[in-house]
Amino acid sequence: MENRSVKYYLQKIFYLNVGYMLCSLGVAFILSANLGYGPWDVLSSGLSNTMGITIGQAVILISALLVGIEYALGTGIGIGTILNMLLIGLYIDLFRWTGLIDPGDGLVLRFVFLFLGMIILNFGIWLYMGQGLGSGPRDGLMVVLAKRFNLSVGVMKLINESVAVTIGYLLGGSFGVGTIVIAFLSGPILNKQFQLLKFDAKKVKHEVLTDYFKRKTES
Repeated sequence: MENRSVKYYLQKIFYLNVGYMLCSLGVAFILSANLGYGPWDVLSSGLSNTMGITIGQAVILISALLVGIEYALGTGIGIGTILNMLLIGLYIDLFRWTGLIDPGDGLVLRFVFLFLGMIILNFGIWLYMGQGLGSGPRDGLMVVLAKRFNLSVGVMKLINESVAVTIGYLLGGSFGVGTIVIAFLSGPILNKQFQLLKFDAKKVKHEVLTDYFKRKTES
């Protein structure tokens, strides 16, 4: 197996981290628009209200659960999977804590923030998925189910998020017109961005921890 240097992994982890920050920034834009949270964040806000924790902490809990489901479905866990599970929630809370992302009360600007948040979020997904060090909890589930049922990533994203928003709504999560916009448009927007970037998430071969330790044993 190919021997990879420390520099290789440090560079990959740097890009992973930038990707996570972009994802968290995108979520912060969507939350600040206050038009109804994205489907997964409806679930996070529902858990936040129910358990008395921050949205970022709820994101971490949900991520841990999804990682467990993916592992049960045979998806390997990579360095990127673990870092994603831990860092995105922390970055969301950090961006919200600064109070700098605020569109004010203007409806038009709030919708701009909503769409800008989706675009930023998708760029973050593209950046960290492309490093091949393990899928994030949400997109990992999206990809493994897309492969299993032979569906596009966008369609599987819509299905997963519909389930998340339903559970979140029942828990009292923040649901609104923005939630509906994201649920139906984020998948097509994601597909279009991936097409423009010539990126096929289903073709990315992720290095999981067992691959890493096997290579170390053989070297």
